[in-house]
Amino acid sequence: LAVKFREGGPSHGGPSQGWNYKLLQKEIVMSATYRQSSVTKPELLELDPNNLLYARGPSYRISAEQVRDAALASSGLLSPHIGGPSVHPYQPDGIWEALATRNAVQYVQDHGDTLYRRSMYTIWKRSSPPPMMLNFDASERHFCSVKRQKTSTPLQALVTLNDPQFVEAARVLAQRSLLLNGGSDDNVKAINRIFMALSSRPPRANELEALTQLYQEEYQDFVKNPKRAAELLGVGEYPVDKLLNKNELAAMTIVASTIMNFDEFVIKR
Repeated sequence: LAVKFREGGPSHGGPSQGWNYKLLQKEIVMSATYRQSSVTKPELLELDPNNLLYARGPSYRISAEQVRDAALASSGLLSPHIGGPSVHPYQPDGIWEALATRNAVQYVQDHGDTLYRRSMYTIWKRSSPPPMMLNFDASERHFCSVKRQKTSTPLQALVTLNDPQFVEAARVLAQRSLLLNGGSDDNVKAINRIFMALSSRPPRANELEALTQLYQEEYQDFVKNPKRAAELLGVGEYPVDKLLNKNELAAMTIVASTIMNFDEFVIKR
């Protein structure tokens, strides 16, 4: 691989291109080795227990930026716009004001499509970093970090369950899945769509049964407590489709949020 990187190879029918980082990256990510699953077999574990020969793919939690971008992409909210100034997505009130000493002392949230830009464009103030990013081990940027740590803590689950960006993404994903039913009340199909969007696989029979039961229980509770449904659907700026039953949408939002908290959503396997 190193020799190929140095000497290069034909590119789009053109001359040899040595020291081309883009081609090197493409070579790696499209290789069978890179695309392996972390699921392994006993015989491979015996031959390569420490994975020194890459008998299996690595399993690790994706980065803070990727967690947020995955939620936006799965729901269809992620903006494809490239470049431009930093953006100000959802953030808890008062953080800049509490920690600021000079310069920008007030956080002014953006609106519209700007809320859904990729996380690499999020404004970063070193004295007041985005809390969601810190909970998923992003560097505070006070000094250079060669490698981020990768932890798994209860705070991370609280973020994906309660952060407005994730609640909104779950609601929009639920909304689009229900709309694809075309007026049918077949909620099993909607749950299947949501599960596939968030985990890239269909749910197993026991998972589908549990999620269907969760939907039914939440639906009954929302019918009894319409105020709770209104509060849930009011999170985020993306409009709620008025054609949908609010109790059904709220219940399916809970299902989407639950699936968004599966290990498979935040862990590369």
